Amino acid sequence: MKSRVHFAAFQLALACCCSDPAAVLGQSERNTPFVVPHALAKSEKVYVCERAGWADVVARVPGIGEARIERVPAFDRQGRPAAGLLSAWTTDEWLFGWLGSDTAVLRMPGDQRLAQWGRSHFAPLVEKGLYINPFKGRQEESSHSRFDAGGAIMASPPIEGYPHGRLIVARDTSDEIKDFLRGQGVQVAPEGKLIELDTAWLKVGHVDELVNFVPASTPRGFLAVVPDPKAGLDLIRSVPPQRAIFYSAGSAEHTGAVVDSTIRGIETARPVPAGKWTFVRIWKGKGAGQVAKVRAVKGRHFTIDGAWDTRDFSDARSAMLGLVRAIAGRCETMPIWFDRPDKTSRFLLVEGSQMWIDSTGEEFPAIMAAGEMAGDNVLARTNRIVAARCLRADDAVRQSLGIEADDAIRLPALFASEGPQEAGACPLLPSLVNLQTFNREIVLLRPFGPRRAPADDESDVILDAAREALTDVEGRLHFLNGWDALHRNNGGPRCGMNVWRRR
Repeated sequence: MKSRVHFAAFQLALACCCSDPAAVLGQSERNTPFVVPHALAKSEKVYVCERAGWADVVARVPGIGEARIERVPAFDRQGRPAAGLLSAWTTDEWLFGWLGSDTAVLRMPGDQRLAQWGRSHFAPLVEKGLYINPFKGRQEESSHSRFDAGGAIMASPPIEGYPHGRLIVARDTSDEIKDFLRGQGVQVAPEGKLIELDTAWLKVGHVDELVNFVPASTPRGFLAVVPDPKAGLDLIRSVPPQRAIFYSAGSAEHTGAVVDSTIRGIETARPVPAGKWTFVRIWKGKGAGQVAKVRAVKGRHFTIDGAWDTRDFSDARSAMLGLVRAIAGRCETMPIWFDRPDKTSRFLLVEGSQMWIDSTGEEFPAIMAAGEMAGDNVLARTNRIVAARCLRADDAVRQSLGIEADDAIRLPALFASEGPQEAGACPLLPSLVNLQTFNREIVLLRPFGPRRAPADDESDVILDAAREALTDVEGRLHFLNGWDALHRNNGGPRCGMNVWRRR
């Protein structure tokens, strides 16, 4: 009954407003420690941003629904509400927790537009000193550090001696935040020891890209989940090389050989079947790495309306390196082929593709062939290095929590980076580890991995492997399409679903 009473008070508090920006800087004067609810604690409400329809997607999940969602507006670059644009990362902004029997929020120093919204939304907590700034009165709320957001902090499920779990943080999180967490004393080992993971090599730098937890019928009641890049690459290599990756759900694909080409078209070896073809990618031979908008298809001929070039000219062996640079920079376009295909070329036609977005805000098709990834030496080398780093993080978490290797589920993953030795690795496939739990509902991103059969979405080899690995999990799995709202902006369900949980 007490939890229900306090949650009702919290709900009432959220309905109030306050415009005093100074109130947010007040550190709580209470001696009661701030407790971070663990990853599997009872869920009451979830904060989701409305960007790209993500809140609508979450609202349709059975067991969550509209009544349990707090919709957070998206903002444009001037800080004005504008659905579909920026600031989806609600977990990065607020760390929900408890001070004794009082609900409380630890304000993480992230996006100032969400900070302004939070000052109004959490106004009663601000007034009561329950909206805490870990930077102890510093006037600048944002530390401008990727390691200081909420995704860099999580509490494990309870283990022996730690009824509230133990805190896992990014090693490079600011001393102010780590000192604050150590000072609470209840979720740290003797002498204030946190579980610190090296995340400096990740583009985002958050621990939720390396470890998470799911409910399971084990003696401890949970299993850890960790990324497995080797498994991801092995699965990509297990399908025919012409199979499409990053297609649109429900769309068909067709592959074949090029006989000849013009500056705006292709002649194919065999007639192209009827279909609503939208994009064609040259995935092998001369001109590989180009993707074009299909204008018309007739028999053995089709024409294009323009092409994007995702190749990297400094290393012809690496299709992925060029693609990553196109996302980080600008994807060049032309009304004609950059490099006309010839008899050595193979094409991949699709009815629909997921879309990347370059640094200028322009979209371009994400569609690729499995053979491009499977034969990419740079991608393979990058993921060998990443796999070793993931194992070190896995070992650190398991040793600190006292759990065995069998208590960790390895989910297929693939990472891309601008260079295998550089910081900046990020999930290439939508991350399965960056999931979010809401009671027994488990939300993951649909991976859009290669299908065993064209147009059969249920034969996605990555999704199938994840389902099999999660067989012993207690809960319902929901693989949602969060590509536009989350994945192409380097995030996952945990980043975009900040769950309010009971203590």
